[in-house]
Amino acid sequence: MEPDDRARHLLLLAAILLCGFFRIASTGTVNADEPTPAVSVDHLYARMVRVHSDLETIATFMGRTPHESPAFVVRNVGPREVYFQSLVLLRFTNRFAFDHTRKLCPPVDTSAESDDYAEIDRLIGETLQRLSSIRELYGIAGATLNSTEASGVTPVELFESVVLANRKLNALLDVPIAPGDVFEQVTVGIGYTSRILEQSAVGQVMPSPPNFEPNKKPADVYARLLGCLRTIQRIAEKSGLEILELDSSDRGFNNVQPGDVLNLASLVVSEIAYLHSQLPNALPPREVYSTGRKFPAHVYQRVGILERQLQRLDEVVNADPHWLSAGSSDK
Repeated sequence: MEPDDRARHLLLLAAILLCGFFRIASTGTVNADEPTPAVSVDHLYARMVRVHSDLETIATFMGRTPHESPAFVVRNVGPREVYFQSLVLLRFTNRFAFDHTRKLCPPVDTSAESDDYAEIDRLIGETLQRLSSIRELYGIAGATLNSTEASGVTPVELFESVVLANRKLNALLDVPIAPGDVFEQVTVGIGYTSRILEQSAVGQVMPSPPNFEPNKKPADVYARLLGCLRTIQRIAEKSGLEILELDSSDRGFNNVQPGDVLNLASLVVSEIAYLHSQLPNALPPREVYSTGRKFPAHVYQRVGILERQLQRLDEVVNADPHWLSAGSSDK
């Protein structure tokens, strides 16, 4: 090839590469190594404002009166607790959407990292999509909201917003959250705790269930779950870990409904999942399937199994406060 021809070829190649560069830039393609912008609590709270607006607009159309206050007074909230409440929100928004549109929604993906606000953003986004499908079905216009995001929102305020949305949603379901739903969530907690005990204790990880006691109410289950949460808090404190603090003082539980119990069960599971995440070799919990109709008495007995597991884990921690380090080695 002559020198002039070689020069022309090099210029042509450079032009092609340069055009390719500008085409990539114009389509917004980003280098995979570049970090994605972090999702802020303020952004998530603004999206939850839209969720509440949609729920209230649909409730008004249906002639329903939604709840106006969250069920918990909490401190020391992180993305983990918000994530598990957001899972509940999307799960039952899927049910709500199916009740009206008769279209099945994709199953909720629970495999993501629970300490990531980006995953919460995904869950809230899918929730908004389901609510939008209901508004479109009935021709309900969305409310016009201020596009300016709030600033300085705390994780506690975000958590309370999601819990309140769960309560509002439950009031709109054709079939409200039932004891069977709580039973399944408690079983998830048992699965996490079983995996923890497999790593940190010797012997049977699944205790025998306590005796079945009939005539139990949701308030009884709620109180027993609170006892489990207190045990988890003791375990965490002795292990040098910080978890959520729930203020349950001077609060009556006689009026709690299964939906409120489910929110508390989800909170308990989020904290057990955190303990589980501190053991690098712990296997994920086994998949949980629907168990059919259950009464509060069945759930109360199921929580009793979790209670016994946590008591055993508490004994492990008492014997070895450095159990997390010990549990990271193969048994």
